[in-house]
Amino acid sequence: MKSLEQFLSDYLGKSKGYPDGKFVGQCLSIVKIFIKECFGINPPASGTNSAYGYWSNFPNPLGEKFEKIKNTPDLIPEYGWIVIWKPWSRNQYGHIAIVDKGCTKIVLKNIAQNWTSKVFQRESQNYNNVEGYLKPKNVIINDMTADEKKALELLENYKISAGHGNLEGAINALVGSVSALRNATESIENFKKDIKTLDIQLDVVNAKLAELEAKFVENQKVTERQQKALVTANDKISELNKTIENITADKNSWQLRYNNKNDDFNNLSKLFEEYKKCNPQSTQSTESTKFSLLEFIKSLFKK
Repeated sequence: MKSLEQFLSDYLGKSKGYPDGKFVGQCLSIVKIFIKECFGINPPASGTNSAYGYWSNFPNPLGEKFEKIKNTPDLIPEYGWIVIWKPWSRNQYGHIAIVDKGCTKIVLKNIAQNWTSKVFQRESQNYNNVEGYLKPKNVIINDMTADEKKALELLENYKISAGHGNLEGAINALVGSVSALRNATESIENFKKDIKTLDIQLDVVNAKLAELEAKFVENQKVTERQQKALVTANDKISELNKTIENITADKNSWQLRYNNKNDDFNNLSKLFEEYKKCNPQSTQSTESTKFSLLEFIKSLFKK
């Protein structure tokens, strides 16, 4: 089978018919040759004797190689699709061509016969009366490199294993998976950044915690010193209390002795008064009496 580039190289600038020698220069003739040589199937009759029949009837075996894509204002057809026009007032047969490169939403680039010429050539017009497209299910791979063919083979295998009905669906699913993987990778990278940020914050917290622990240890030492000082103070207070108790006991003892001696002195004084009354003419001198009294007083303070 030919690639599209090979097909264009062979037929651009020529006027062809299909079957060979018939319907020369007709739009459907060159498209039938394109289908046969590039997709390997015998192009069917349209069933309506018109180009539009390839859309309205979509005769077998076109469904083996193509899928129908309805035209929309936002759709930009791709290089190598087959574009089909519906009949209009000046053309009851419609039209058919091969989509060229460079299409936009306004300009339809295509390669056709029997638009402005019977020659197979590049054309450019708007999308008026375009009904839809026949989109190839498989890419023409003759001119592909070995790597491109390998990539296509892998996509085909993925399509089969994933249960997709066509290659486009498989590619879309694969692109979605890649996008999801990319998003997951970005999420992982963001997560790693968050972890780094948390690690930095954790280092700050650990440093603060270490500082607080050091202060706590120092406070414990201060508390221990204060407790020891308190115990020492309590011991000293206990000693002072014992000393006070001893002093108080001595005071009470001396007070008792004083009271006892005072009682003795009072009793003696009474006796002395009685003595003077009884002995007014005593021969004892006054000095002797004083001496006796002094000795008595001294004896009061002796143990």
